[in-house]
Amino acid sequence: MLHKALQNKWVRVLIAVFATFLYALGVNLFIVPMGLYSGGVVGLMDLGRVSGCQGYGPVSSSDGDYVGGIAGASYGFIRDSWARCQLSGKDYVGGVAGYGSTIENSRSRPPRVS
Repeated sequence: MLHKALQNKWVRVLIAVFATFLYALGVNLFIVPMGLYSGGVVGLMDLGRVSGCQGYGPVSSSDGDYVGGIAGASYGFIRDSWARCQLSGKDYVGGVAGYGSTIENSRSRPPRVS
């Protein structure tokens, strides 16, 4: 039942907003989605813009193809964003995005290892 609920676009949006709120409070989340797309800020972005966002911490997908520090896959715009994430996935794994149609002034660095 949870997997079916996560297929609903608006449920995913509410989860992303809640996760962003928790991160603003200093709560770190380990992201392991059950779909094809996983990202530190957004899994799949069909349109729109992500601007001035930061992604930290591990992002992983055991059954998905697109993994990125900011977006798993983005058909919109990613601007002025920064990712420092440990990433793991199957096919399309990228520091900022597993797939990104337009990425401007964004950077990715591997996480620090103590």
